[in-house]
Amino acid sequence: MKKLIILCILILFVKSVNAQWQVIGQRQFTSGAASPATMNTSSLDLVINSKGTPYVSFQDGSLARKASVMKFDGSNWVFVGSAGFSTGAANNLHLAIDKHDSLYVVYSDGTDSSVYVKKFNSVNQWQQVGSTNLKAVFVNIAASKAGVPFITYVNGNNAYAEKFNGNNWISLGQVNISGNIPDGDLEIEVDTNNIPYVGYHFHALPNPGSEAWKYSGSNWVNAGGVYYANLTKMKVNNSGVAYLGYYDQPHGVCGIVNYTTSYTTCFADMDLDSASHPFIAENGYGNPSIHVWALGLNNNPSTPPFITYGDLRIAIDKSNTPAYGTIYLAFNDTGTTGKLTVIANTNAFGIKDISAEQNTLAVYPNPSSESIIIKSTEELGSIIVLNSIGQIVLQNHSKKIYEQLDISKLPSGIYILQVAGKCSRIVKD
Repeated sequence: MKKLIILCILILFVKSVNAQWQVIGQRQFTSGAASPATMNTSSLDLVINSKGTPYVSFQDGSLARKASVMKFDGSNWVFVGSAGFSTGAANNLHLAIDKHDSLYVVYSDGTDSSVYVKKFNSVNQWQQVGSTNLKAVFVNIAASKAGVPFITYVNGNNAYAEKFNGNNWISLGQVNISGNIPDGDLEIEVDTNNIPYVGYHFHALPNPGSEAWKYSGSNWVNAGGVYYANLTKMKVNNSGVAYLGYYDQPHGVCGIVNYTTSYTTCFADMDLDSASHPFIAENGYGNPSIHVWALGLNNNPSTPPFITYGDLRIAIDKSNTPAYGTIYLAFNDTGTTGKLTVIANTNAFGIKDISAEQNTLAVYPNPSSESIIIKSTEELGSIIVLNSIGQIVLQNHSKKIYEQLDISKLPSGIYILQVAGKCSRIVKD
């Protein structure tokens, strides 16, 4: 059943921007420019919850670069809590989500560099998580499988990490025991055993580079590194191995530390699918064209027809099968205004179109604003309606060959109807 639903989505999803990529919701959906990247900091983030819903956090250009978070509700991008909820500009804004789908953000407030960690609560508000009493420019956040938030930050010349125990933030000590001074964005990940990892770039002559550290329970141990290279992203695979994406500008070389397959193209962001294959998003260091590469697989997704000179983020939806799931990209749409655009690829590897072979349903009227009639020559059985990102919005079961389905409460848009092993596209006026 689940695989069939996914195949229906692959076939019938519309708003296609080429053979496989689709705009999610409206292109350039933010009111102003979103999170323009600077040399050492980034404030655009993208996560997917357990139900396949995408969320983005960004500096809101229409609100003095304050923090905003939005999600796609199946039809439109809507704010999560208030727009612009930080006091000042939200520098180094990052987003995390735990196994319970609880959302967390961390940022350094531009008014005084104070670090804020907030969680979205049940009354539609961003609530402070403990009191960090910190001032820092570079910060990041991750949430463990146990639902525990971890943060990392730079204070003075050192990187530190802390975890929240439900009441207070508990120090995990200094991360950079090598003595190398972090310089730029920090990365933090938590593995399947709830162990945190921290990665960063350091600028120490004569050998600048990037390195990662793993917390042993009492101290930090090295988890990999590379000289002469800027860290672009860190992810931890299912076996607890830290993958460090890097850019070695002096030698014109890029790659992934601890990943066996060689790779030379430079990239902006990386995520792992549920089988730990790295998927990387590239906008080319001077070349604004966006590319996506699937490492360790036999082919790659098609090239998205967009450009960006700003931030670019990739996230893999791990809530469904196959392992690679839906690929999401969020970026400053600098082909136009710098506003935020999110696209997705649900058919990255050319799965066969089954609609022409299987779809013999009679569905009418279509479009409709009230109800549709579903007719078949055999018992209908399970009736499922999904929105454009695969979320079930209506579900029924019928032992008849004829059924009238009320769709009046659905928002206007295009939906997928899956009945008796067949797929059909319906339009709600």
